[in-house]
Amino acid sequence: MKPFLLLLCLLVGCAHPLQVEQQLLQTSRNGIGMIRKSLENQQKLIENWMQKDRQELSDAFEQDLKNQPMPDESWVLEAHQAYRIALETKIRRDESILRGFRIDMDNLDAVEQALVQIEQLNDRQLQWMKGFSK
Repeated sequence: MKPFLLLLCLLVGCAHPLQVEQQLLQTSRNGIGMIRKSLENQQKLIENWMQKDRQELSDAFEQDLKNQPMPDESWVLEAHQAYRIALETKIRRDESILRGFRIDMDNLDAVEQALVQIEQLNDRQLQWMKGFSK
């Protein structure tokens, strides 16, 4: 039975497609690594922009306060409330953007895990085929 299966594998060419699959898997993993690095770089840039955006809002509030010759209590309360609402809105926006990055990274992790499982299956198939060549 073993010689028949070995002959069948040699005729059909089982080993070659598995080696090609392994190369494709490695290329896929390299691509995932590049995408991951790109996402991490984008996230850092956006986080820096978010921090700068919040600081500009704070600076604008302070500048408005300084530009008021004699701010009365109602102006200060309204301006502070507007600042708080704007800041809360920016925080929600930022959290949503960062949540999107986390989802993207989780998706990459899932794809990478699937590739690992495929790689393990290929290794088992190669080991199985080597058992017939002994």
